[in-house]
Parts: sequence; structure tokens; C-alpha cells
Amino acid sequence: LIDEYDNPLTSSLNNPEGSLIRAKTRDMYGQLKPCADKIRFLFITGITRFSNQSIFSKLNNLRDLTMDKGYATAFGYTQQELESYFSEALDAETLSGLKRWYDGYRFANGFEPYWGRTAASKAVVEAARRARLSFLPDEVKKIPLSSIYSFMADDLVSEDVTAERVYAYLCMAGYLTIERIEGKYAYLRIPNFEVEGILCDVIATLYLGQAAERFDDRIAGYLASCDFPSFMAEIQDLIRVPHYGMMKSEESYQALIYTVLRKVADIDIRSEVRTAIGRADLMIFIGQKLFIIELKRDKSAEEAMAQIRDRKYWDGYADRDIYLIGINIDTSKDRELTYIAEHL
Repeated sequence: LIDEYDNPLTSSLNNPEGSLIRAKTRDMYGQLKPCADKIRFLFITGITRFSNQSIFSKLNNLRDLTMDKGYATAFGYTQQELESYFSEALDAETLSGLKRWYDGYRFANGFEPYWGRTAASKAVVEAARRARLSFLPDEVKKIPLSSIYSFMADDLVSEDVTAERVYAYLCMAGYLTIERIEGKYAYLRIPNFEVEGILCDVIATLYLGQAAERFDDRIAGYLASCDFPSFMAEIQDLIRVPHYGMMKSEESYQALIYTVLRKVADIDIRSEVRTAIGRADLMIFIGQKLFIIELKRDKSAEEAMAQIRDRKYWDGYADRDIYLIGINIDTSKDRELTYIAEHL
């Protein structure tokens, strides 16, 4: 059994010694082929493929199980197995928590980012940077299914690697999962709450760069105390940080605010919250307080506030102390932020 065979390879993809490491790895696997009659079973695991020419040219009789349906449930637990084998130990609330946090990765008493402690890697950071990733929790990425079937880690070496190749890599690595397949296309999404936190960590770091230390949980404190001028001053600074990707839409600013707040503040923040007649851009829950935020780009804070009121995004939260915040970002004035805040 060879576990995580690809770890030294993906860690050195853009390292000057990367080609030497791949050559040494190829020679190592080459020693196995003459011993085939003495090996009863060989199982190699990893999250990324490498082309035969770069790694397995001397060991070319391997069977790739990556997308083999016969092995889809061979590892980990399915929902049915959890409910069957652990029915006496897991109540409905714990099962719900497991599904939200891990989707079958692991179960334990209490929930914490377990998988992320071991799974995050430099390769993920590099992939996110190159694709200029911007994610919201329920966002779906559409890519050709062939991009997943044909993905090779060698693809990540190029500085101008395409976004769909990076999404294919993140799918192979477990950071995205296939929501559905329609024809020749796969629709990818973040699988669970834990992985969302990992990606927020990675993407927020890329967004902020050297400015990361300027932002901390003071932001949440300002909001909790309804100190809107201080909160908005922090958001203004955040929006004006030179970002690794181009901010071209309302959604990109929404993702920026969501991602950074999710990383630096210990608060319950949700995006694209579905209501009776639409979706609220952001909702932030702090104690009994609920802050409903609508974001506009090159329009007006008044228009953002009007949308919140017209669509009554607060319906269903009558037990909360509700605050409405309309924000506009004027890109013609160095991304100047204006806002309106009201107590419902």
C-alpha cells in the first residue's frame, strides 16, 4: 500500500527540483515492474493523476479506479451505513451535524475542521490563485466532464492553466464535489461546511495578501454593538485592498466580504439566503441580532435598501432583533462605499 503517492509531486510542481523529483519517482516505480510476479496486491492512493510519461512510464499496467462506479462506496461511510451501523449512538441532530460538516468524512463528539488539518496543501493555494477563485457556499461551477476524466496534475505546472482544469483538480482533491451531471457537463459545488471553511481560509488569504493582519474579529465586534460607521470603515478598507483577482461584479464583492468575514470573525454568516420572493445577499446572525445586507455595484445604497424592504427578506425571523443594511460600491470613485442602516 502506497498512500498519498502524489504529495511530494504536487508540492514541487513549480519548484526547480520538481522535474528531478518526478524522475526519481518514476525510477522508483520502475523497480516494481520486474517484481510483478512477487507482488500479490499493489494499491496506490492519491488525489491527483500524473501522466504515464512523467511518472508511470516504467509501470504502465496500473488500473485507474478514480471514476470507477464499482468503487464509489468502497471507502468511508454512506448515509445508509451511518444510520444502520450507528443508529444507537447517533441521534437526528448529530446526524444532521455530521452531514453539514463532513458529509461522511468523519464522525466524533462535537464538530471541528478535522479533515482540513491534514488535507490543505500548497497545491490548493496555487490552484486557487491561478484560477482567481471566488466562491460562495452554494455556488455551482459548470465544467466539461472530460476535464475531470482527463485531468493530470502536470496541467497545474503552467502559470496560465485554465480555470476548468483547476476546478477539476479541486474536484479530485475533495474540495469540490459533483452535484450533478447533465450531458457532457459536470456541475461542481463545495461539499460541506468544513471544506467551505478551508476554501474560505485559502481564498481570503489570497484576497488579502500582506494586508491580512489588518483584519481580525474586531469587525464582528463592531457589528455586534451596532457600530455601523466602524464596521463600514473596515469593509471599505477591505474592498480597497489590491486583490489577486479582478472585482468585476456585485457577486465578486459579495464573495469577498463573505469569504473574509467567514475567515476572520467567529460569526454565523450566510450568503444567498433563500426567501419567499428572492435571495438575500448576506445574513449575519450574532446572538439574537440578525443583520440583512444587500449589496449593489455602481447603483445606490437606497436601491439596495429598497430591495430588502420590497422583498421582505426578514420574513421568517420574527424572533430576531433585525437590522437592514443597504450598501453600494462606486467603482468610478476608487470603490467608494456608501450605506444605509435601519433597525426594523
